[in-house]
Amino acid sequence: MPTLITTLRFWFDPLRWTGPIFDKELRVSSRRRRNYVLRTAYVLVMLLFIWLVWVETVSDRVSSANVIAQMSRAGIELTMAIVWFQFVGLQLVAVSMLSTAIRDELASKTLGVLLTTPISSLQIVIGKLLSKLLQLFALLALSLPVLAIIRVFGGVRWDYIIAALSITLTTLVFDAAVCLFISVTNRKSYQVLAAAVVVLVVLFGLIPLMIVIIWDDLNLPWVTAEIILSYVNPFVVLGMVTDSALYGGGIGFGSSNSFWLTHCGIMLGVTALLLLVTTLRVRKAALRQMAGEPARSLLGRRKGRPTIDSEHADESRIRRLKGKPIVWKELREPLVRVRSLWQKIMLTLILLFMAAFYGYTVYRHWMEEEVFHILFVVIYMIAGMFATMVGAAAAITKERETRSWPILLITPLTDGGIIYGKVVGTIRRYMPIWLFLGVHLMVFSLFGYINPAVLVHMPLIILNGVIYAVLSGLCFSSLCRKTALALVLTLLFSLGWMIFLPMMLGIAGSSDAIELLISANPIMQSGVIMEATSGKYNISSGNYYYDISQGLKYDWFGENLGFVGTTLALVGFTVLNLILSMVFFIIARTNLRNKLFSK
Repeated sequence: MPTLITTLRFWFDPLRWTGPIFDKELRVSSRRRRNYVLRTAYVLVMLLFIWLVWVETVSDRVSSANVIAQMSRAGIELTMAIVWFQFVGLQLVAVSMLSTAIRDELASKTLGVLLTTPISSLQIVIGKLLSKLLQLFALLALSLPVLAIIRVFGGVRWDYIIAALSITLTTLVFDAAVCLFISVTNRKSYQVLAAAVVVLVVLFGLIPLMIVIIWDDLNLPWVTAEIILSYVNPFVVLGMVTDSALYGGGIGFGSSNSFWLTHCGIMLGVTALLLLVTTLRVRKAALRQMAGEPARSLLGRRKGRPTIDSEHADESRIRRLKGKPIVWKELREPLVRVRSLWQKIMLTLILLFMAAFYGYTVYRHWMEEEVFHILFVVIYMIAGMFATMVGAAAAITKERETRSWPILLITPLTDGGIIYGKVVGTIRRYMPIWLFLGVHLMVFSLFGYINPAVLVHMPLIILNGVIYAVLSGLCFSSLCRKTALALVLTLLFSLGWMIFLPMMLGIAGSSDAIELLISANPIMQSGVIMEATSGKYNISSGNYYYDISQGLKYDWFGENLGFVGTTLALVGFTVLNLILSMVFFIIARTNLRNKLFSK
């Protein structure tokens, strides 16, 4: 008869929960070169970020009497910069790493085989989760020596660092659980990555933003909204912890500002529930795969729909090719493949959220203010460019991963024809996302909320965004074997020239170069255009609505340009964008026949 100690040892044995999957993933990860490259790149980017903050904070021309005070201020600025850098950066890394966790087993059709062994579905989920989180924890640990060194400068308490690290850890675990939950019914890593980013942006960004706007409009106590958001939103709670540390408030375990402990507990509870549901979904997917059916979720297949073996499919199901073959092939895959009940629920919630937000802003007459038009247009631009980059970054790598790329290259199609087909097919497939932006501009221009001049400028900006997103994604897709790596490099390149390069130029004092670089950003361009053409003031002042060539002033970093000047500037940026896009096209065409087989 087993004793109490034996029973406790059995239930609390770590190997019982992780199984051999954890050991296997650690052995594979230790042999992958990209993990070492990731750590090196993470340290270099963090050091670059620290250097930028240091140069911005510390001045060389100070007296010796102010050195101590300046060092204390530099310690505070550097510590908070590192905390926020790893909080945001590690979430991006977590989403990219976890997007292939279950997907690899689904694609290689080994998930059903694993279920025939003594390995349970819980061990599969926990093993995949912990193996990836261990890599993230290693990256998080790299910042601890830097924080310890900066702590010598003074000004920052250890309870702030402990609270910030705890919030970061619980957020990483939650993000990882979301990726695992989504990856069960998606065989393509870029779809998992894109869906995870959308879900996290909606949960942590759009919903809290809507709550804050409505809360402020109804004149409700802001303290109540802040308390509610501090329990469920890690960005809000980390901001509150940072403010408490700045103004000398205690945030330790026994203080009144230990709200972050409740937040961490709630996040861990939600994560545990999400992992439980994921475990059930993994078991259903494995059973379906063992039965020879596609690895979908429980409600992924329609009732009454027969399962047809692809080898014995009826000839009537053969689809005839029409038009360009690559374009025809790209359009066979829908923009959003809604199969499971969870996907239908998520898509419905997003559409209802958009409809409710539009209805409430129109009801409260907020569309008379330019800030809301800027918000909508910038969100649509970011969503359109992100979705287009995701599709373009997967255009070539998904062919390599499925081993269909060599077959495509031996067809009579030329290299330029293949790239052209990928470009046109990607643009046409993701055009519905850009249509949301076009409908917003046309509808509110018709009802007098936006100056019609926007219909001249925004098409040029949209053209810049679409061409850049497609060709930059195709360029990195031709250089990589894996879709996740191509997408990460595409996003890092875009963030580099849109954010980090202007920061470095600002440190160097090149104000003209900064203005030119930021002005070439399509997202920034859309904000400038909407600030000048949207809102009640810009419509009712003068005769702008009837004469779009007079009176409009566009603020380009302190220099006001009229309608004609802004049009010429956008045409110039379009020409520069086309030149850059041609460089991307040439690189993609040059590397088209390299790395034919994915490893």
